Amino acid sequence: MKRKILRGDILQVALMFVNKLGSGVAGYAMFIIIAKALGPEDFGNFSQLYSLALVAGIAGSFGQQIFLVKEAANLNSREDQTYSSGLYRDSKFSTVIFSAICCISLFLYATFIILPTPNHATILAALPIAFFYALTQTTIGELRTFDRTQLALFTRDFLWRAIICAGAALIYKFTPPEQRYTATMLLISLSIAGIAVFHLLVAANEKRKLSDNGLSLDRKAAFKASIGLTLIAVISGSDSYIFTLLAGQIGGNDYAGAFFSSIRTTEAVNLFLMAITLVYANKLSKAVAKRNFKELQSLCNALMILQIIPVLAVSTVIIFFNTEIISFFSPEYSKHTATLNLLVAGIIFNALTGSTVLLMQLLGLHWKQILLQGGFLIGSAGFALALSSFTEPEVVALSYLVAKVGWNYFAIKSIKSACGVNPSVAAIFGSKHIPFSSVKSELLNKLRE
Repeated sequence: MKRKILRGDILQVALMFVNKLGSGVAGYAMFIIIAKALGPEDFGNFSQLYSLALVAGIAGSFGQQIFLVKEAANLNSREDQTYSSGLYRDSKFSTVIFSAICCISLFLYATFIILPTPNHATILAALPIAFFYALTQTTIGELRTFDRTQLALFTRDFLWRAIICAGAALIYKFTPPEQRYTATMLLISLSIAGIAVFHLLVAANEKRKLSDNGLSLDRKAAFKASIGLTLIAVISGSDSYIFTLLAGQIGGNDYAGAFFSSIRTTEAVNLFLMAITLVYANKLSKAVAKRNFKELQSLCNALMILQIIPVLAVSTVIIFFNTEIISFFSPEYSKHTATLNLLVAGIIFNALTGSTVLLMQLLGLHWKQILLQGGFLIGSAGFALALSSFTEPEVVALSYLVAKVGWNYFAIKSIKSACGVNPSVAAIFGSKHIPFSSVKSELLNKLRE
């Protein structure tokens, strides 16, 4: 029985790993095709409008994905085959209301602040991206409560991007250049709407197998909890999109496109880090739950060895071939290779500091994470705006690097203070729980497991 459970867990992790990597490849190809279709100027404007739509979508979901997963454990009962219809109804209602508010904000920002603005038809075509992206954030949470996580993530993270890749290629081939921008926004909107409807149908089918237990939540308490979860989601999931908007304000459409292309390149590497962390997430969680901090340190060291060599190798290739890589999107972006190099430096630093985000969450340091990430995001963005009149637009990439370095540095200090574990590469030379003399043997034992 235990072997069957273990095999099931391994299969789930393997599928998640493949999905993450596949989504990264599909997403990278998607933006290259769109960049080729739109050209450097329109792609720069697209980068800002798309980033704004996703920030609005993440905020508009009102933290309901994690909220549903947490609360369904209390209100649903697998043993009795029951579920709380009130939980899901209130969750979707919250998402619809807050995503509508965020869509209005998106329209106003895109109309009056993104310059030069696209026509109103393009902005209106982008609004459903924010609305339905928010809805899929919530439906993913809903499907997770019914053990349909793989299907939810495959359809929203991989299939959605694959559909856009195919559609964008057709737009590039058959649509006149002046119509491609609006057509691309419509394609993205219609495809994410289709994914959202599919999720709702799957969730409805799952509910038909169960009976409603009539339980519900205290709405005031749910509202307060959702505000905190929204802050966490926006701060941890929107930094690259926020800095893309900043790049557009400081450097114009051309630099926004180059910055967005560089971010997409480095995030392809970051997906590898996420996938490796995902493999170890369950083990890290168990070590924290058991307060076995020596085991936790040993796992962090093994994780570091597994990720640092591939990341350094790929990052070196990106730096040496930066002109060719950024030119995949547009040859005109080749003058901004310094931006790509700075963002690669941020990814390298991320790899050297280890799984700070996951450990902060496992150790119950959520609010400290918000303060650190949010504080450095706001501070570094203010730094870029203050210097924008005196420097090149690459100051945006520099400020992004500063935010990554600053928050991760203090995250390591917080983790060490909480449990004595050092998740960074420095722990390979000895730490509180594993002295240098024992590091090699501990690493070998852990990597053999």
